Amino acid sequence: MSIRISALSQLIGPTTMGRSLTSPSGLQEIPQNGLINTKMKMNKMLYDMLHTQALAERKKAFLSLELLSNHAVGIGDHSTDDFYNNANEALEKLSSADGKILTLEKYFKENKVQGL
Repeated sequence: MSIRISALSQLIGPTTMGRSLTSPSGLQEIPQNGLINTKMKMNKMLYDMLHTQALAERKKAFLSLELLSNHAVGIGDHSTDDFYNNANEALEKLSSADGKILTLEKYFKENKVQGL
């Protein structure tokens, strides 16, 4: 038994481990063992742009947390709820940036294609 997913095929392509995943219905099937082709290629310039953007997002989140932690008086007239919401938002941005970096490095770092 396998799971049928059509949207996933648009992201990873129609094959895994050299076998076609297209079912007669046209939907993509993921094998029960969960093996998916992770040997995707990404243009080097696109990879570099996405990676650099994620690194910048991470630095921005660290800066926000630094300001909230050590320079809260500079934030101005805000309630404690604003402070907590800002801290939580900065942490979410940090987590998101780290996730992007890890994903790019896991799936695309060794599979960059040179050129535009």
